[in-house]
Amino acid sequence: MAVMKRKVLFTGGGGSGAEAIYRYVASKYDLYFGDCDTEKINPVIPPNRVIKLPWANEPSFTSEIERICNEFSIDFLLPSVDEELLSLASSFDQCKTRLILPSQSFIETMLDKFTMIEALSAANILVPKTLLFDSDFSSLAFPCICKPR
Repeated sequence: MAVMKRKVLFTGGGGSGAEAIYRYVASKYDLYFGDCDTEKINPVIPPNRVIKLPWANEPSFTSEIERICNEFSIDFLLPSVDEELLSLASSFDQCKTRLILPSQSFIETMLDKFTMIEALSAANILVPKTLLFDSDFSSLAFPCICKPR
């Protein structure tokens, strides 16, 4: 008797890790890769495992992802695009698919780089010196890295 493999959908399937994920775990799971731009998905991934997804800022994003999960009988959804995370964490509940995400509050903290640094520091995790743009930069040693919050 053949064992049914669990179906897993990764969003952001056009990202650099999709090919490696496919090569390493496709023998254990039925993998699907979704993206707004399916042309970005590596050709190693079979066309029948590529799914066109809506943009995360579309009003129907969550309901469309739920529809796709139901249509393909997806067991696990692993979103990987920052813009999707809060939307899915707060309102993904209309299908049997298990959403693999941390809590909404964790996502909110980690999506803001400064808040993330503060949280890590409060947990006694070493972090680089971090300043907001309106801070006094006289204490900085150069070269340094500047990033948007």
